[in-house]
Amino acid sequence: MLLIETDSAQVAQSEPIKQAAADFAMHITASKPIALDPTNLDPQIVEKEKAIYADQVKNKPPQVVEKIVEGKLKKFYSDYCLLMQPFVKDDSKSVEQVLAEAAKQAGGKATIKRFVRFEVG
Repeated sequence: MLLIETDSAQVAQSEPIKQAAADFAMHITASKPIALDPTNLDPQIVEKEKAIYADQVKNKPPQVVEKIVEGKLKKFYSDYCLLMQPFVKDDSKSVEQVLAEAAKQAGGKATIKRFVRFEVG
């Protein structure tokens, strides 16, 4: 399930937004995001990932460790945060960029407010 908020009913009923919503539902099924964006991630998960990354490069100088951890965390976000993920149909764009393009074609603005992914089995 996916909730997309638009700035008008006309934008919500437009073909580009309807197509984007269907594509995003497919994308969510395929890529299994765990959060909408980094602010929606459980802080414990982020801290756990930081600790793992820091441990992987513990032999480096502290300022280098910090930059490496930051880079690896950015990659983690692009793997698990829906808006930052490369779009499955065109991996040169993020989901957020594809939505912005669809909204522009529809003549307005749109944002993904939330999603729920169900998995059976």
